[in-house]
Formats: sequence, structure tokens, C-alpha cells
Amino acid sequence: MRISEINWGDDSAERDPYLLDYFIASDAFSRLSNKSKNIVVGRKGAGKSALRKKLEQTFEIQDETYVVNLSPTFNAIRNVLNDDDITNGGFGQEIFFQHTWLRQVFLDCLCQVGNSAKGKYVEENLEFARKVALEMNRTSKDFVENISDILSKLKVKAGSLGDFGITLERELRNVAEVDSLQHHVKAIADGGAKFVVLVDDLDLGWDNSTVANNLLLGLLSATNALAALSKNIYVCVFLREDVYSILITKTQHSDKYRY
Repeated sequence: MRISEINWGDDSAERDPYLLDYFIASDAFSRLSNKSKNIVVGRKGAGKSALRKKLEQTFEIQDETYVVNLSPTFNAIRNVLNDDDITNGGFGQEIFFQHTWLRQVFLDCLCQVGNSAKGKYVEENLEFARKVALEMNRTSKDFVENISDILSKLKVKAGSLGDFGITLERELRNVAEVDSLQHHVKAIADGGAKFVVLVDDLDLGWDNSTVANNLLLGLLSATNALAALSKNIYVCVFLREDVYSILITKTQHSDKYRY
């Protein structure tokens, strides 16, 4: 057989149906599967998405483990970056995005648990999760819907988001219902459920603008907050190397974001 006749698989890991059949575990994979690292950094084509797919396969067969994949589309990110209320709001964008990501993760986790509890006798926190899953039709709102929902509620309270000033974080937690959602997710996690949240495709639509960077810095802040919430909540973020390098120069907490 000629080398040119060999099927090397699809150039894109996401589209290769046999990817996991010939995946070779590396030290990087071991650190991730042991949850000792939560940021994956690599150039485009280095294998970040391949790692994510293998991690998904590895975790989803573990007992009482719920895997959440968050991969915003190009259009979703562009819609967020072009939203006038965000770009011209004159408010703390990173704080806003931190709470947006927290709400997204909490809702996705509750939907996963609630859907699996269908048809079972449940009570208290699991009953809350099942109600969320039913209301969301088994899947959480997408990223743009989530942000739009929060923005519309905030604008009811104030004409301009900048008017909130130092009370912005408190208002965000109230409007996004972060405290309530966090309470139920933490209780379920403390009860033995394990959540694995894999966040990928963040470079789609990213343009190195202030809003784009705050969007990702908010995610990193949310990741740290989730890690502190429970040992049973593991978030792994996949970032392109050049994007990561830029973000680290724009935060005072670079020591917290070690990949």
C-alpha cells in the first residue's frame, strides 16, 4: 500500500469518527482526567478538542457524574460582542460575564441532573433540578439567550447598566438568580453527584477587543469560583495559546490561572 492511500482520518478531530479508537493517553490527559489542571492551552490544531472528546468519554461512564459541554458558536459570540448594551454600557464587563457564565453552568448542571431524575422519586434539590429541566425542555438556554435575559432584567431596574455602580455585583446575583441556583447545585454536589464542565471553542468570534477579553476573563473568574464551591465541580477550559497569553497580561490574578 502506498502512503498516499492510507486513511489518516479527518483533519478535524471533531469530525473524525475514529478519533477515540486511536487516541493515545498522554501526561497532559492524565493530569486532566485526575482533575489536577483546569486550563488547556495549545496552538490551533494541537489537539485541544481531541482531549476534550476523550475527557468526555472518560468522565461520562463514571458513577454519578454529569458531563456538561459548553461550546458557544461563532454567531453566539459575535452577537454578544456586538451588543450595544454591553459594549457601551459603561459598567464592569468582567463581573457581568462572570455571573453570566455562573448562571449558564448552574442551569446546564441542573438540567443534566433533572433530566436523569425523570420518572424517579425525588425530593428537595433534585426536585428543583427536575423542574428546571422541564421548564427548559431538558436543555438550558443558549449563551446569547442567557445574556439577553439578564440584560433585560437589569434594564428594568435601571436605564443604564452603568447606573448600578458598586452595587452591580449584588444586582447581578439577584437578577441572574445565582445564589438560588448555586445553593441547589452545591447541595446536589455535596450529596455525591459530580459535575464535569468542559468549555471549548472560545476562540470562535474572539477579536481581542475589550469585550471579548472580558468575556473570557469572566469565565476564568467563574471557574475559580466554581472550584472553591465544591470539590465535586470540575471545570476545564480549552484556550488557544495566543488568546491565553493575551488574557494573562490583562488580569492581576494570573497566578490563579495556571494551565
